[in-house]
Amino acid sequence: MFKQVDLFWVALVVLLFITATATLAPLIFHLDPYKQDLHNRLLPPAWMPGGTSEHVLGMDQLGRDTLVRLIFGARISLMISFGSVLGSQALGITLGIVSGYVGGRVDALLMRAAEIQMAFPFMVSALVVLAVVQPGILTFVIVFTIAGWPVLAKVTRGLTLSLRDRDYVEAARALGGSTAHVLFWHILPNILPYVLVLATLQVPNIIFSEAGLSFLGVGLNPPEPSWGAMLGEGRDYLGNAWWLGTFPGLAIMTTVLSLNFIGDSLGERLSRRG
Repeated sequence: MFKQVDLFWVALVVLLFITATATLAPLIFHLDPYKQDLHNRLLPPAWMPGGTSEHVLGMDQLGRDTLVRLIFGARISLMISFGSVLGSQALGITLGIVSGYVGGRVDALLMRAAEIQMAFPFMVSALVVLAVVQPGILTFVIVFTIAGWPVLAKVTRGLTLSLRDRDYVEAARALGGSTAHVLFWHILPNILPYVLVLATLQVPNIIFSEAGLSFLGVGLNPPEPSWGAMLGEGRDYLGNAWWLGTFPGLAIMTTVLSLNFIGDSLGERLSRRG
């Protein structure tokens, strides 16, 4: 039975493998996720009768290689999720630190803005935006960044409130340190470990949300591959081509579980250290 530390390393290796495959495989093997072969549409995986080793995971309804599209789908899903987390982290941490350190009207204004943003159901807001604006990777990143910053801002504000009166912060101010110096050299380094743990838990939520929006038909424009879009396309063929929906679902599940194990392990280590 795995210990938690063992699960951490297993999950990290799996995540690094998925990321490296998605990043390097298209460059090394010159794969084409759009190439069609209608004569071999719905070709089963290699281990099933009728399958071939050239297309290990079979082919989709348009004769496109499922494995190749999974790899490119990983690139898109990871680009959206990691880009969104970086954007929401940068915005949420900055506003949260300023809110907690400055206080007063600035704090009240920023926190009311965060609460207003959190009051809107995310999926409804995203559906409205993506129905009006042409969906794209940048559009998804902006939508998820706007949706994710309030939680990070509130967490960062709470941590900043607990740190701003510590002795080393008071000493930095007494020695003439500017507000920016105190924030980014004395408070931010003590906050980062906690928000990084939160980031590892945000990425799975974004992957699920992107998959759900693509499943609902407001994802990236066809024929761009993403795991959610592949899952949505495969639902109509589950009876005679189960692999079209199963493999994207397994890819989403594996990535999300890996990130959750990493986040839980890091959180456990921080709680023991604290």
